[in-house]
Amino acid sequence: IIALGAFLSSYGEAEFNLYGFVLVMISELCAAVRWIATQMVLHGGKLDSMQAVFYMSPASAMSLVPLVLSMERNKVDAFDTVEAAGQYWMMVLFPGFLAFVLLLVEVQLVKETSSLTLSVFGNLKSIVTVLIAVIVFGERASPVQWLGLCVALSGMFGYSHVKKRKMAVDSLAQLGYEALTDSDSELDAEAASSARDFR
Repeated sequence: IIALGAFLSSYGEAEFNLYGFVLVMISELCAAVRWIATQMVLHGGKLDSMQAVFYMSPASAMSLVPLVLSMERNKVDAFDTVEAAGQYWMMVLFPGFLAFVLLLVEVQLVKETSSLTLSVFGNLKSIVTVLIAVIVFGERASPVQWLGLCVALSGMFGYSHVKKRKMAVDSLAQLGYEALTDSDSELDAEAASSARDFR
């Protein structure tokens, strides 16, 4: 349902580009592998969210260095002067801090729930981005795109409802709900036996 909503919300956008589509699919695959590995580390080890982010961030940054040097080396020399470098750092400091906080929240979400939950609610970020583009920047959305947003939101709410019910059942199981039922049946059997003895 969420995938259908995302498809409808992007219907009628720019022309399809096979190269861009392949890059997006590779990116999504790599992100899924990363979050599954993060879930395994967080659920199986003793790392907290901050430690996990500190372990992931250097490797992520280093993996981008070869791409930057190969594809954007002509633009790196724009920061030769101290003034240009200072303006650049001031420009990226606050967005970088927001990205760090977002990553920290995502890692904590994976630790508390699962990578699937993060993937589902990651679409909520895309929907909010579209809404901001419409409300703040005056972008136009067709009725089909609005329908796609509503379908995606309904899929997220449905997933949230099912997840809450599953967590409630798991909580009851941890509290010994099944054992309580068994003890009640044992008490009923004892009462019936004593009633027969009384007769």
